[in-house]
Amino acid sequence: EGNSIRLLARVRHLQPLTPCTVTWNRNNDSTSGDKGHLTVQFDKAMRAITPGQIVALYAGSDGLVCLGGGIIKGPGASYMDRGLDMTATMLHPSGSNDLSLRNT
Repeated sequence: EGNSIRLLARVRHLQPLTPCTVTWNRNNDSTSGDKGHLTVQFDKAMRAITPGQIVALYAGSDGLVCLGGGIIKGPGASYMDRGLDMTATMLHPSGSNDLSLRNT
């Protein structure tokens, strides 16, 4: 619990893989049946993450190993919510520059 791992993730099909930190958060209430959840903190700001979308998690420097994924319960606090300034260069680029799709 509370241990973190560095991975790559995406929330849209063919979205570029983005470095992130994934943390396991255990639910200590054994009566609920909910064992806990993962928190994914992207290194770059991500636009329009919506509850119900899937986050897919990948390992390896090139992201070729898909570890799995899960349903997004909700977005974290936005830059605006946290009172931080955000420039266009802080946003993750759109497009298909996924390292796992490069030509071999």
